[in-house]
Amino acid sequence: MKIKISKLLLSLNSNSKYTEEYSYNNSGEYPIIDGSTQNFQYKFKINTFDYDNDILSISTVGYYAGHVNIYNGKCSIGNNVACFILTNYAISLGLDINYLAFKIFQITKNIISGESGGYSALNINKFLSSYIEIDNEEKRTIIVDFMKKRQELFLLENKINIAVENMKKYNLNKIEGNTYPINRILDLVGGSSELTQEYLYNNSDQLDDLLPVYTGAISFNNLFVNRKNVEKIFKNSLKITRKGLAGHILYVPGEFTINDDAYVVKIKDEFLSNVNIHFLHFCLSSVIEDAVSSKCGNGTFNKTKFLTFEIKLPSKNKQNEYGKIFYEYLKLIEISEKMRKLRVFLNKELYNLEL
Repeated sequence: MKIKISKLLLSLNSNSKYTEEYSYNNSGEYPIIDGSTQNFQYKFKINTFDYDNDILSISTVGYYAGHVNIYNGKCSIGNNVACFILTNYAISLGLDINYLAFKIFQITKNIISGESGGYSALNINKFLSSYIEIDNEEKRTIIVDFMKKRQELFLLENKINIAVENMKKYNLNKIEGNTYPINRILDLVGGSSELTQEYLYNNSDQLDDLLPVYTGAISFNNLFVNRKNVEKIFKNSLKITRKGLAGHILYVPGEFTINDDAYVVKIKDEFLSNVNIHFLHFCLSSVIEDAVSSKCGNGTFNKTKFLTFEIKLPSKNKQNEYGKIFYEYLKLIEISEKMRKLRVFLNKELYNLEL
């Protein structure tokens, strides 16, 4: 079924007064949607709003002409953008704004005038007179799911960008504190050479009391061992890869063990109550590359050299502040990577349905 776009979308009024100067003088929490709005990043926010809807926006001129975005909530509409809400007819058909955003971008990218990547313009009248081929319910459901996950990814990436900017404020070279060689603060404890892939496979039928085994992999994996067969058990500690992806540091929550491809950071008793482990993670990450023989994979971590490096420890309160920002930053990156993998999966689903 083909339907004219003008029957599905109701145009909203913009306001040319929402300039950069206006935004500066009326700064607040509510975003202005304009032609530069992309992936939930807003140049300007003000202290009032004109709309409180699910809005579909299309940049009309400039570099982003034809790009489609969705905003949910209180906002106002500025320049170089066309914004819409669903008509009652579209709602009666059970169409979702996320679905229409996906379908509309397939249209707008083909009716842009001007050079790609340069100054371009979207002919709104031509756009509104175009038709959309409405898919069956199964395809629409997959598209909506895909678009919502895509939005979640963009929001997470925005949070990561904010976290990166926050991290830049914390310059380790400028903090005040006492400087110590790393070997004064901690030891590196090696793992068991017996916990090979072959050993874990051959003993997979003894997994009554599971304990995760961390290896040289960059993050956690699905290797486990029977707890009674393990001598060294660690808890809430930093793991350093010894070879392969050498020098990678990972905070591992809960109990675990390691094989011979990794070390675990053991803070010495003297410093145990005075060191925030996430701040320590931050510090060690800033110097560890200089103890790795290769930065391109298959490198070797030089434990002896690493332990001679120096780091600075500020007050515990300052460590807690730095450590919290760094830990939240790492969690966001981990979540974002999972979302990227999910988006790849959803893209494959769309391809399989020949959308």
